Amino acid sequence: MTMPAEELTICGSLSESSLPELLASISRSKETGILNFHDAGRWKAIYFKEGRIIYAMSNAQDDRLGEFLLKTGKITVRQFLEASKKIQPDKKLGAVLVEQGIITPDDLFVAIHRHAEAIVYSLFVWTRGEYEFVIKDLTVDGPMVLDLDSENVILEGIRRLKDFTRMYAGVGPLEAVLRPSDDADGLIYKLRLDEDESQVHSLVNGRINVEQILAMSYLPNFETLRILFGLLAAGVVERGGTNELEKRGIELEYELQEVVEHYNRNFERVCDYLSRKLEGEAALEFSSGVMADVAQQFPLLFESVELGTAGRVDFDQLLQNLGDKPHEAKRAVLVDGLNELTYALLLEIGRQLGKSEQEAVATSILSPD
Repeated sequence: MTMPAEELTICGSLSESSLPELLASISRSKETGILNFHDAGRWKAIYFKEGRIIYAMSNAQDDRLGEFLLKTGKITVRQFLEASKKIQPDKKLGAVLVEQGIITPDDLFVAIHRHAEAIVYSLFVWTRGEYEFVIKDLTVDGPMVLDLDSENVILEGIRRLKDFTRMYAGVGPLEAVLRPSDDADGLIYKLRLDEDESQVHSLVNGRINVEQILAMSYLPNFETLRILFGLLAAGVVERGGTNELEKRGIELEYELQEVVEHYNRNFERVCDYLSRKLEGEAALEFSSGVMADVAQQFPLLFESVELGTAGRVDFDQLLQNLGDKPHEAKRAVLVDGLNELTYALLLEIGRQLGKSEQEAVATSILSPD
């Protein structure tokens, strides 16, 4: 449907375009307007200014500000019922609550902000209904409570989902190969990834498929799948194809990545131990010193590779350092170098902290996973 020159309406169904897809599209195009959703008499709307979310509204009774204040423990049932009686066309519930001293103006400001956010996130569970995006100018007098970028909203909304079917449909088949998108670096800079999300993101390299990522992640399959769905929806990763020759190369690299991941699990345990035993920067100095000593024995393998406090070596950097060596030669150098790093860490623990500590750490990292 065509609107006047200053407005354009785009319509569709949530069965064909999901909320994450719509948010990502509006963010990329930096549009200004109102995204309306309708289903069985329910209506909700998200307001955008240059691709950023600035407000949200709903006609659902449970989405009203009073109910939100009640559910979040800011007011009592009695206060809610009494204040509701004093609502007038020119005086909303929030103003009544402030006037009666039940909440402060600052409390009201925070509540309006969080209430609008809650409406946005409530839409992530919608899997049916119609939408329309009205592209239009929003005057400076219009609502502007929020200032949210869609990518972080997408991630947070997907964090709250518990529907496996949607996760799997969003990620694709187990055989799908995922790779970082062209915009990944810029998006990662502004996204607030937690430790688990960062770990799953580190496994996406364009060479291994979804099933292999699920196997390598230390998280349960469902959590890993949810994170992959969020990264895909936010545009951080994308699907990539491959041919038979590339598949064989991917399989061989996956084998090498499994080797490195085995040692990384051990290094994480060592660094976690060091962070508990040593104060301040001592743990970092300890691991960095050992890494520097071992790097002198394996200068090509460990060039630009750090262990740090996280206790993980960068597989991609190791692979780059190994260059064009045959697969078996790469594997042999990796095993030799990472074994040497493991035993060097243990020897230094024994030297600095005592033999009993060395034996305790050795037992924890040399026992089967």
